[in-house]
Amino acid sequence: MRLLSGVVILVFLFQSTKPFPALTAFEITVEILEMANSLFEIFDTVNDKADLIQFVTKSKETALLEKLDSMNLRIKQLDDRINGVDQRLNTIIEMLNHLPQVIRHELNLQDIRNKQNFLNIYFATMESYVRNFDELENSTIVNFCENVVSSDPNSVRFLMKAIYNLVITDDFLKAFLKQFEPRGIFFCIGAQSPQEALHKFLSEILLINFKSFYLEQVAYSIKKQQLKQGTFTREIKLAKKEFIRRQNSIIKKINEHMSRASRELWKCDPPKHVENQTYLRIGNFLHACIFNKAHLDPLGKCQNECDAYKMTKPQENCRENKWCNKQLPASRIINCQYLDSSMTVCSNKNTRKNNRRYQYVELGNGKVLGKKQSCRGYKTDLSTYIYWIVWRCSYCFCLCDEQSRGTDVYINLRLSLANMNDNRVVTGLRFVKHNEIFHLQIQEGKLLKRGKIDPDSVRWVPVDNYKHFDTIEGKDFHKITWEKRSFELSTIMAQNGSVVTGVRFRLIRNSLDLEVLTTPFNFTTGKLLPSLSTFKGTRNLNLRHKFKQQVKLSKPDVPTGSTEPHTLITTGQYIEFRNTDLYKDLAQTTVPFFDSQPVNSKNPVPLSGVSLIHKGREGSGGFIAPKIFTYDFSQHLEEISLETVKRKQRLRN
Repeated sequence: MRLLSGVVILVFLFQSTKPFPALTAFEITVEILEMANSLFEIFDTVNDKADLIQFVTKSKETALLEKLDSMNLRIKQLDDRINGVDQRLNTIIEMLNHLPQVIRHELNLQDIRNKQNFLNIYFATMESYVRNFDELENSTIVNFCENVVSSDPNSVRFLMKAIYNLVITDDFLKAFLKQFEPRGIFFCIGAQSPQEALHKFLSEILLINFKSFYLEQVAYSIKKQQLKQGTFTREIKLAKKEFIRRQNSIIKKINEHMSRASRELWKCDPPKHVENQTYLRIGNFLHACIFNKAHLDPLGKCQNECDAYKMTKPQENCRENKWCNKQLPASRIINCQYLDSSMTVCSNKNTRKNNRRYQYVELGNGKVLGKKQSCRGYKTDLSTYIYWIVWRCSYCFCLCDEQSRGTDVYINLRLSLANMNDNRVVTGLRFVKHNEIFHLQIQEGKLLKRGKIDPDSVRWVPVDNYKHFDTIEGKDFHKITWEKRSFELSTIMAQNGSVVTGVRFRLIRNSLDLEVLTTPFNFTTGKLLPSLSTFKGTRNLNLRHKFKQQVKLSKPDVPTGSTEPHTLITTGQYIEFRNTDLYKDLAQTTVPFFDSQPVNSKNPVPLSGVSLIHKGREGSGGFIAPKIFTYDFSQHLEEISLETVKRKQRLRN
């Protein structure tokens, strides 16, 4: 029972009685360094003064062994928070499960994982020995200590050295980050920015390094104080020196790559799109409609060609086969064109519900507009006819700018604001539609010290419950029209030391632009400074439009019509809502759609910026989607080392 007496002293001194809180990757880094500094002091005490400490009764020694078991439990709890129960969240394991063999081999992932497993087995063995101490022989403990600090390649010191040499190289870290970047495998499944992924990996490596140091120090203390095998003064100092060098080197090298790593995050296409769940679309705005020239001319004549009608209104002079009476009203008719003298039109029975006037049109020359299927509506044959012997009254294909009740063409202009009175900040974004109005909804969470978000506080802030017909256009909402249908794909970044606390759209001339409210905060305390909040918008919009920096949609089809992913990401330009291609979709759909998937990190974090992007691919209308930039923790990691944490501990004491 006397074998571990010197060792358990250090746990008795070190063990915290307060519950272990949920930690961010940054806090885990600080926590590990603080634990390491505490261990330095404790091991120094044990190694220098343990001979003066005598245990009189078995009950005292048993109590201290229980403290050791409790301390091991605390380390395991930290391990579970980082890697998950049974290591299922360990980054290397996830990479082994998802990456192709050639990349696994390039990164030596299996070798790294094998060495991690050996170190975890050592730690689990120590846990078991503490719990079953009364049943163990001294020789068992001796063998364990020898295996920990020996020169064998599978000893703790050599396993950790090998892991360090594998993961600390620039080549490894560049290849690692590549897997989490937008074109990497983990970007779409990880729900974390590349910098976040690297930050988590940093905490994993720091923890395994700490565990190896802890095991070495325990082994040397047992060998010195209980087995009387020597002083091991030089070995203990070298182990401590090597641990400090490794720990600071790991932080410095990984942080170099973190500072350059992307912090952007958006949602990739889902396996299956579902309207009003994964996407939203503008309904009954711009789509093709068919009118006879007689219905477009104020005098009911057919003397002009179809392309003469660039902007007009339908006239009240139906006289031919009453086709025009079957058409839904249109406020304006735009950009008409002639295609053929005869056609068969398959019309929808419920245009409002389906957001389509027609299913397909088959021209007299055999060409089909749209996708020809069995007509579930009603068919109508249309042909050019002669009026007053002279005029040929042809049918024109035009664009209808709908302005009637029930059209989803309204964008919220009100500010979506986090509750700064409760120290809340924006942590995520998504598009939603409420009362026919599109909103950019925010997710908020309470900001705590060191950039942490209280996970229990995270929620989606309800959007304002108002309707467009009882509020003010231009103040509360924007109405999309032919002249005002541009959307700016802008990126707005907060200045250093600030985070995003609100978003809104503003109308600049005829284009909608994103505006962001940013608020400074104290990183150490987490306290916001609302009085210093400022709005930030896009600069030089005039130049963007002057030089036509526009996303051109060439012959776009419905973006949900194919499972091919939208991987062409565009920002820094503007895009205009338009109709789909006449031949692919009969120009019946307004594109792009809005991607309504929530964009937020799986572990809530404050945001340094937000953006609107267009997710596209060739031949698709694509999606307008939000993009977020997670807070840059690398700027604070620069300030961390074992020595600086130690100084802060002294100040607190």
